[in-house]
Amino acid sequence: MKKPENLLRRFMNKILSKQSSEIKDNVNYYKENQTNVASVNSYITNAFTELIKQYSSKNFFKFVFNGIKMPLSLAEAKSTKKFVDDINDKIGVDYTKEIKRTKLVSYMKAKTLENANLITNMSQTNIKAAQTIITDGVNNGVHPSALVKDLQKQLNIGKKRAKIIARDQVAKIDSQVARKRSSQVGVKLFYWSSAKDDLTSGKPSGKYPNAKIKCWYISRKKTKHGTGIYSYKEGASYGGENNLHPGTAHINCRCTAIPLIENVTYDPVKKERI
Repeated sequence: MKKPENLLRRFMNKILSKQSSEIKDNVNYYKENQTNVASVNSYITNAFTELIKQYSSKNFFKFVFNGIKMPLSLAEAKSTKKFVDDINDKIGVDYTKEIKRTKLVSYMKAKTLENANLITNMSQTNIKAAQTIITDGVNNGVHPSALVKDLQKQLNIGKKRAKIIARDQVAKIDSQVARKRSSQVGVKLFYWSSAKDDLTSGKPSGKYPNAKIKCWYISRKKTKHGTGIYSYKEGASYGGENNLHPGTAHINCRCTAIPLIENVTYDPVKKERI
């Protein structure tokens, strides 16, 4: 199965690359008319007005919405399969048919709309940043070749942002789908499993020891259910925030929820994993 994260990121990168080509037309005009700053500024204003209109249109939003349906659906399918496989493996009962009868249509439509808005906003932000770069460059006499380099830097920033969005949104779907599927089959508790490497938020010896949400501690905290064990209904509390869940605790959270089944993978008397 193809990685949903990669498919979503590639879709966004195609949009950014198309924008980059359209934006560079302004640099070419500047290159050919460097002595007429007023004319260049007028051309840039008109060109970017049209670009902003294009990437703010209903047609563009519809294009994005339809374009991300497949990778987001794959993310849901992958998460559901992982959850079902885990449950089936632990208790030896096949919940596949039960899960298939309870599709997450409304949830996935809402997530697709949310992501379409994120990508549309990212596209508009990229255009406006490029307009500032070119306008300032023209008015300050920056050479066209230098403008091209600055625009490439902006494109790279956009692609990094696209990577973050793709990774974060797929992780959120994975987490939220697991919560919904758990509710459907009556699983109430989960173990908070952190990544455990130096990038884990809050790890004392790691890269982010002072992170606001410290997943390192959340996964080791003693709760009323046991160490690192939380209910899907309440989630975890940390740093003044409540109802935190693995994968959605912060941007690019890499933690995962391991569903716990009473008397199978969880001892309700000792309050520990089996």
